[in-house]
Amino acid sequence: MVVGDFPIETDTIVIGAGPGGYVAAIRAAQLGQKVQSLRKVILVVFA
Repeated sequence: MVVGDFPIETDTIVIGAGPGGYVAAIRAAQLGQKVQSLRKVILVVFA
C-alpha cells in the first residue's frame, strides 16, 4: 500500500468544465498536451 501524494505532470490546466472549458481541454489533448480539467463540485448530502 502506498500513502501520499503522486506528482502529475501536466502541460495544460483548464479551469472550468463549461462549454468553453471542455472544448479547450479536448483541443489541447488533440494537439498532444497532457491536460487536467478542474471544475467546481458542490456536494449535497441528505441525511
